[in-house]
Amino acid sequence: GFYGPKAARAIFDLSPEAADAVFGSVTCVTGVLGTLGGGLLLDTLGARLDLALAVCAAGSLLAAAGVGLAFGVARDMSAFGALTVLGQLAMFGIGAPAVAVLLRGTPPRLQPLALGVAEVAQHVFGDLPSPPLVGLLRDAVGSWRVAMGATAALMAGASLFFLAALFWGGVRGREGLRVLGEDEDAGGTAAIQQRASEEERRAFAGRRHWRGADDALRQPLLQNPSPRLDVFLSSRLLSASRSAVHASIQRGDVRVNSCVAERASRKVKAGDEIEISLREAPAPTVDPEDIPLDVVFEDDDVLVLNKQAGLVVHPTPGKFSGTLVNALLHHLRRPAIDLSACEAEDGEEVDVESDQPELASSRPSPPANPDWNQAAAVRPGIVHRLDKGTTGLMVVAKSPRAFESLKEQFFRKTARREYLSLTLGCPSAAEGMLESRIARAPGATTMQLVHVRESGRGKLARSWYAVERALAGGGAAAVAWRLDTGRTHQIRVHASRMLHCPLLGDDSYGGGAAAAKRRSKGKVGASLSALAAVLARPALHARKLSFEHPVSRERVEFEADLPPDMVQAMARLALPK
Repeated sequence: GFYGPKAARAIFDLSPEAADAVFGSVTCVTGVLGTLGGGLLLDTLGARLDLALAVCAAGSLLAAAGVGLAFGVARDMSAFGALTVLGQLAMFGIGAPAVAVLLRGTPPRLQPLALGVAEVAQHVFGDLPSPPLVGLLRDAVGSWRVAMGATAALMAGASLFFLAALFWGGVRGREGLRVLGEDEDAGGTAAIQQRASEEERRAFAGRRHWRGADDALRQPLLQNPSPRLDVFLSSRLLSASRSAVHASIQRGDVRVNSCVAERASRKVKAGDEIEISLREAPAPTVDPEDIPLDVVFEDDDVLVLNKQAGLVVHPTPGKFSGTLVNALLHHLRRPAIDLSACEAEDGEEVDVESDQPELASSRPSPPANPDWNQAAAVRPGIVHRLDKGTTGLMVVAKSPRAFESLKEQFFRKTARREYLSLTLGCPSAAEGMLESRIARAPGATTMQLVHVRESGRGKLARSWYAVERALAGGGAAAVAWRLDTGRTHQIRVHASRMLHCPLLGDDSYGGGAAAAKRRSKGKVGASLSALAAVLARPALHARKLSFEHPVSRERVEFEADLPPDMVQAMARLALPK
């Protein structure tokens, strides 16, 4: 642009005024039309990152062709003017797509900085050095046509960078997903459409197999109209495990409506446009580890253990060692688990059993599998779970028949569990039944909220409690619990939200050291606060467990003594204050 008028004067013998007028008017008109046209074209095509890169590459080539032909081939002013208009339209036309590439490839928090850096780079590496370089070339070769042809060649070279980004910069293997609204779906229900090119399928060769080249996968979203993003993607992408989807979200490789999705728990709605770039990392393994287990009973079919505080039951993303599963693999002499075929959980731990015990995946479990080691996958024999901080009895199945029997018993509520807790404050009623609906707090991973039964939100939870002993002059109590349902944090939620007596040491639900000091004054408050700090966990213990033995069909019952920290806490609280 700097030497354009001078080159035109030299090549076509124009007056300086005419050359400046031609170039000035062409630049103004093409600048406005090209910039608007590039943005409109990208919006029409779909505003995807791969399309933006393709438009930039094509625009660079077209601009180079226009400029090169105008200065190198045109023999009259009409041809020169037409080619110059074409070249400048293409050059300005890539402005909006280039900005789109920048924004689509940058996390939201860095986009202002990225735009600033790009603008500075454009001037420092483009506008500043190009005029003297073109002038030096013109002086060296003595021809404006050659000098301007070299400029066109540089513009053509820019397209190579866009093509490299398109094919080797991560766009390969990217899938576009669109959730269709009711007015867009012939079946009248929200649905998802997924397409993958042959190149994308080859990118995943050896790990998963895609369907045919022109297949479109459409699945109704009837059961959950607003699922979590990670659940939604893993249930639709046949080529990817949920752990791979979760890792892609954490890396910023998932975009919803052109914005980086920062939370896996984000809700997907009809009309959302989702892009995901999958870079499957080597799956971690869960290895056997010699972690001490307090075994209460064991035979060929079942193992009953007394879980210690601080032991996570099963692996979660980022934690594949130091769990009960690692200890069981060692104790049962089983090999390490390859998680490439297993689904990672959300990092959620629960105090009590799920109504429908899961195996290795959140997807529907297959029928009973004779190869039990494969079926049990990431949770070998585990049919119910306890929270990391909860101590007490758990039963583990050691055989396929035991697994199926225990799973059915927990589902039918014929397996019985009894818990003992220490609460801040003493419930006003000595015993009773608590019933509510429990749902997860918005934006929280595990913390729960309690709702009234009539609200219709959450899942029904029913607990029976009985005060066994008032402690610290009513500042605390030993409370027994029996559960009819097994919701996440059910005892902790009911104790805190319905009895208004949170478990001692439960920071998440108002039973921590600071809360204990506020609830009770003087020495009682100081003592409760100190005990909560020492416990550093919810004071909850699964003390009794009974079930029908899967083989003998006899009713068996087990009991575990309180752990030392709860025994000491009860002893201190029982002393006169």
